[in-house]
Amino acid sequence: MNDILQDSLQKVHEKLSKFSDISLDEFLAISSIVRIEKINAGEFFIQPGDSALKVAFTLQGLAKTYYILDNDKELISHFGIEGSFLGVYTDMLKKVPSTGYIEAVEPCTLLTMNYQEMLNVTKDKIAWAHLLRTFAAKSDLAIS
Repeated sequence: MNDILQDSLQKVHEKLSKFSDISLDEFLAISSIVRIEKINAGEFFIQPGDSALKVAFTLQGLAKTYYILDNDKELISHFGIEGSFLGVYTDMLKKVPSTGYIEAVEPCTLLTMNYQEMLNVTKDKIAWAHLLRTFAAKSDLAIS
């Protein structure tokens, strides 16, 4: 694992430790499946039709999750500030393509992974189950 990725994972873990007792070793179980992705303002992390299994922690920047209603109005469901977990959660759980958008409002640096791969590498880790329940219970949870 490269130094930038290692440093990013440690920073996310430090923020998670404010509300979770997940150890650094348990958290690093995802190190083989994560990558750092940068997107510019106006670019999309997810659009309708994309895999809803793509998730991220916002390391830097601001993103918004939104849907386009039948009257072509934008319904913003979430702003992803630094430290937020990003994903189109309902579609991810249903295992259907995304029906929403996640767009960078300003340049973003994201720690990205595939949700199913994350479940596979963390399936025997109780602290991960607790962490994911915490995120599910409060979808706008920021770890900053």
